[in-house]
Amino acid sequence: LDKHRSIQALIGRLIAVVGPPYLASREVPLPLPGDTRSWDVILQLADFLQASPIQIINSDAPVHGLALNLILGSNSEVVGGDIGVINSVSGNASAFMFGGINYVGNDVTGAQFSLINWTGGNVAGIQESLINWTGNDLVGGQAGALNLLGGNAKGLQFGMINYAGGDVGGCQASFINVAGALQG
Repeated sequence: LDKHRSIQALIGRLIAVVGPPYLASREVPLPLPGDTRSWDVILQLADFLQASPIQIINSDAPVHGLALNLILGSNSEVVGGDIGVINSVSGNASAFMFGGINYVGNDVTGAQFSLINWTGGNVAGIQESLINWTGNDLVGGQAGALNLLGGNAKGLQFGMINYAGGDVGGCQASFINVAGALQG
C-alpha cells in the first residue's frame, strides 16, 4: 500500500507540474487500491511488471479518456481510447481500441484494431484483426482471417472464414461462410 501511495504521489506531482493548466492549480486525487469510485481521468498509464498490472487507475475502476498500456492495462470500463499491447476491459467499452490483443467482457461501441479482438457481448462498430470473436450480436463489420460471431449480424463479415451462430442481414464475403440464414 505504501508503494502504491508513493507511486501515486509522484504521478500526481508530475501531472500537476507538466499536465494541463487546470490541473496545476489543484491537488490531483488519485484512487488507492480497493477504491472503485468512478473517476473521470484524462490519461490512464499501465505497465505489466508483476502478476497484475501497475497502473494509475485501479483495474476495477472506469477510464473516461485515454488508457495507454505499455504491456497490459485492465479497467472496468473505457470511454474514449485504449491503446497498448494487451487492452482488457471487464465491462463495456465505448472506444477506439488499438493493440496486440483487445479483450472486452461485455459490449463494444466503436472500433477495435489488433491481432486478436475478443468481445463477450455485442459489437456496434468495427472489428479488424486476424481473429475476431463476438459472443453475441454484431451491428457493423468484422474484417479478419477468422471472424466468429455467436449471434446475429447486421452488416459485413469479410475474411477467409466467417461464422455467425445466428442470422446475417448483410454480407459474408470469404472462402467459407456459415450462418443460420443469410439475407442480403
